[in-house]
Amino acid sequence: MPDILVSAAILTDADGRVLVVRKQGTTRFMQPGGKPESGETPSQTLRR
Repeated sequence: MPDILVSAAILTDADGRVLVVRKQGTTRFMQPGGKPESGETPSQTLRR
């Protein structure tokens, strides 16, 4: 099985709440992030 590379971040606010996202058409929440495009650094992936 091939490796799947992703970049993810845990973002919190001043009250300690954690930001989560939900892709359109899904029911599960996850950390913000995604799969890097060719040549992208993890930081660039998260900013996109």
